[in-house]
Amino acid sequence: MYVVLDLSLGEDHPRNAGILKMLEIMEGCSTVELAIQSVGEHIRPSDPKGDDIAVKWLEKALKIAERRNINILLYTHLSFWIERHEDAVRLCKRLNHSNLGIVFCGYHWYAADGTNLKGTIQAVAPYLKQVNMSGSSRNPHGFGGVATIEPLDVGELDNFALLGQLKKIGYNGMIGYLGWSEGGDAYSKLRRSLNAFRDMERRVEAHPHWADLKLTP
Repeated sequence: MYVVLDLSLGEDHPRNAGILKMLEIMEGCSTVELAIQSVGEHIRPSDPKGDDIAVKWLEKALKIAERRNINILLYTHLSFWIERHEDAVRLCKRLNHSNLGIVFCGYHWYAADGTNLKGTIQAVAPYLKQVNMSGSSRNPHGFGGVATIEPLDVGELDNFALLGQLKKIGYNGMIGYLGWSEGGDAYSKLRRSLNAFRDMERRVEAHPHWADLKLTP
């Protein structure tokens, strides 16, 4: 389940109160991906001034999540308050709760910054519970006027390097494909992405050192 929290609307706004209600009543789902769009009107993306506000809400959500055995995974998102993986790590360290984790979002890492992949993966490793990947190139016609979201067989985002770094930290959890707002034949793009992913998987397994090439200055 993917949800977006916007605390600039107030905790009691139906959009936000509804997330807590959802945690109380949902069945058949043990993971909620949580993107925090805003914690206040004048608090910019990644500003630690918003931490106290977010933590106050997360503490309520985690009480429910702990009781119902649900994982809440912080989802970084371009132009949102939690925009960078460093923001998610900061909150996870502060709350130190076993039901709180992180989704590594390849596209949003690339679009927001796209640097220090090795360091970012190592920083999120203790909290990493899911990963999603996209093909992408920097392009003003892409999402947010920053970068495209495309199948895994195209683009400049080095997903092979990403897989290599995940292998190095011993990650063996779920890896998904983010194809938000893709036009055209969705089934063809899913098939292409799956084939590209399996090919990269085989190469990383056979030649793990290849994934270091793009990371060498």
